[in-house]
Amino acid sequence: MRLYLCEKPSLAREVARALGGGQNQDGLIAGQGWQVTWLFGHMYELAPPDSYSPSWKVWRLDTLPMIPDSWQRLPRKGVSKQLSVIRRCLKQAGEVVNAGDTGREGELLIRELLEEMNWRGPLFRLWHHSLELPVLQKALANLRGGSEFDGLLSAAKARQYSDWLVGMNFSRAYTVRARGSEQGKGVLISVGRVQSPTLALVVARDRLIENFASVRHYGVKAEFQIKAARYWGEWLTPEEWLDEQGHLLNPQLAQEQLARVINQPAHVESCEASQQRTLAPLPFSLSKLQAWASRRYGYPAKATLDALQSLYEKHKLLTYPRTDCEYLSSAQWADVSRQMQALSSASELSSVVAAASTAKRPRCYDDGKIGEHTAIVPTGTRPELTRLSAMERNLYLACATRWLMQFYPPLLVKRWQVITQVNQLRFQSKGKDVLEQGWRALEGSELQSDWCPQWAELSQGDHGLCLQAEVTEHQTEPPDYYTDGTLIAAMTQIAKTVDDPDLRERLKEAKGIGEESSRAAIIELLLERTYLQRQGKQLRSTELGRQVIDWLLPQLTSPVLTARWERGLELVEKGEMDLPTFLSHQARWISKLIDAVRSQPAPQIVVTAQVSPKKSIRRRAAGKRAVVKTYSEKRGARGARGEGGVPTVRSRRRKPTSAGA
Repeated sequence: MRLYLCEKPSLAREVARALGGGQNQDGLIAGQGWQVTWLFGHMYELAPPDSYSPSWKVWRLDTLPMIPDSWQRLPRKGVSKQLSVIRRCLKQAGEVVNAGDTGREGELLIRELLEEMNWRGPLFRLWHHSLELPVLQKALANLRGGSEFDGLLSAAKARQYSDWLVGMNFSRAYTVRARGSEQGKGVLISVGRVQSPTLALVVARDRLIENFASVRHYGVKAEFQIKAARYWGEWLTPEEWLDEQGHLLNPQLAQEQLARVINQPAHVESCEASQQRTLAPLPFSLSKLQAWASRRYGYPAKATLDALQSLYEKHKLLTYPRTDCEYLSSAQWADVSRQMQALSSASELSSVVAAASTAKRPRCYDDGKIGEHTAIVPTGTRPELTRLSAMERNLYLACATRWLMQFYPPLLVKRWQVITQVNQLRFQSKGKDVLEQGWRALEGSELQSDWCPQWAELSQGDHGLCLQAEVTEHQTEPPDYYTDGTLIAAMTQIAKTVDDPDLRERLKEAKGIGEESSRAAIIELLLERTYLQRQGKQLRSTELGRQVIDWLLPQLTSPVLTARWERGLELVEKGEMDLPTFLSHQARWISKLIDAVRSQPAPQIVVTAQVSPKKSIRRRAAGKRAVVKTYSEKRGARGARGEGGVPTVRSRRRKPTSAGA
C-alpha cells in the first residue's frame, strides 16, 4: 500500500482527487491500494533548553552558551490524535510519498516526522507547482526519488538548528542582562538572525528622517526659441559650484546667471534621439507582489500572503504563492492555451486576452532561471470573480494582468536630449516620444509623451534666442517611512547595505534576508514584540525597539550573518560541507559572542510599551519553561533529527503544561 503524506488537509484532498477520489475516514482518505493522510504543518518542534539540562531551566548567564550534544524534539500541542493516525498508516504502508511543499521547510516537516516514526521503507517525492488537477496528476505520474532531496533536508536542518542556537542563547543572554538593571525588570529581549537586522533597518530609517536637515538649493531654467522649436532647458551647473550631494547652495550665483542669458543669442550644441525598447516586467514573486499590493492598495504583507494562499488552495486560481522566482519553466508553456481560455471568461480580462499574442515564447519561460518554485501566475481554472473577496479579486487580477503583459509588445519610446548653449552656459532639455504603448497599456494609465515635436527639425549649430530665464528653488526631502511593501523590498535588497563585495554578492544570491514566505511573519513578530508600531500605512520603531538595537552587538543586527550562513547552507545542500561541520562553526561563533555580551556595559532598557513578558512567555512556553519562541523566525523552527555524524534527535513525550514563566 502506498501512503501519501501531505503537509495540510487541503493538499491531501487535492491529491486524493487527482488519484481518482477515495473514501473519507477519520484523519485520512483511502482508495484502491493507497491512503492519503496529512500533517498540520510541523508536527514536532525542537525542545526548549530545560529539556536538555536541569541547569538550563533557570535563565542565567553562567549557563550560556547552550549547545546541545544531541537534538531533541517534542510533539506540538494538539496534534497527538493525527500523529496516531499517521503512525497507524505507516504500519500498513509499503512505500511513502512525501507531498510536502516544494522547498526546504516542506522537505523538513515530512522527513522529520518519518525520522521520528522510524520509517525505513521506500520514499518518493511529489514535486509540483500548482494544485490544478492536470498538473497534479502529471506530477503524481512522475514521482521523484526521496533521496534526491537529502541535501535540501540537511540544509533545512542546518538552518533550523542554527536559528535555535542564535535565538535561545542571545535572547536569554540579553534578557538576563536587562533584568539585572532596575529599569529593565520584567523586560523580554527577543533576538533573531532575521528579525534583528530587519528592526535595525526601521530604526535607522526613522532616525534618518527625524534628524534630517532639509537643504535649500537652486537652479536656473531658461526658455529658448530656435527655428520652430520653443522649449525650456535646465542649467547644467558647473561641478565646482556644487556641494557633495550635487546641489547649488548659493542663490546669488544662480541669480547672476539670468543677466547672462536673457535675450541673448543661443545655439544648439547637440540634439540626439535614441529609441528605447522596454520589455514587460516579469511575473510576480511573492515579495514583489507584496510590495506592489502595499503600494497600490495599502495591504499589509501578511494579509496579502493569506489572500494569495486562499487563491492557491481554496480557489485553485493561482500557482504556488510562496515563491521568490519571477520565471516559469518551459514545461509550463504547454499550459498557456488553457490559461488564456480561462482568463477570457472574465469580462475584466477578455479584451486583454484577445489582444495578446502567443506566437512567440516570452522571456519569462526560462528553465535556467527557475528554482524550487516558479512565478505566481493564473492557472487554467476559470475564475468566478464574484466569489472572491475584494482583496482576492484585486490580487488575482494583478497576477493575471502581469502574466498577460508577457504576451504584449515592448514599450517603445524615443528619448530626446537637446543641449543648448548661451553665452557659454549649457542647458539641458529632455523629453520622450511614446511610439508604442505595448504592455504599458495594461498598467491602467498610458505613458504620456512630453517632448517638443519641433526638436526633430533641429541640428547642431542651429541658432536662436533665449527668451526668458528664472531661478528655481528646491528643498531636499527626507526618505519615506517604511511600509510593509517597502520594508519587504528593503529586506530583499539588503545587500546594498553591505560593503564587502563577496558578502554583498552572497546576499544578492540569497535574495536578501528571510525566506520569501517568512518576511511578512517577521514584520508581524516585530509588531507583536512592540518593537514596531503601525501608524496608518507606515511602520515605525518604538522606543523599546530602538533601545534594543542600540544595545545589541553589531554582529546581531547586521545582515552579514545571513550572508555567511547562506554560503554554508548552499555547501550543505550540495553535499560539499556536512552538517556537523556547519554546526561546529556556529557553536564557536556563538561562544565568542556570548563572551562579548557578558562584557558589554549595563543596558539602559526601559519598558515603555511592551506586551507583558509573563503573558508572552506563558502563551508560547511549554509548561513552566521560560522559552521565547519568536527567535525561530521561520516555519521550520520545529526540530529535525541529525544524520551522519550529527547528534541524533531523541524524542520525548511532552510534559503536562501549566501557566507561568
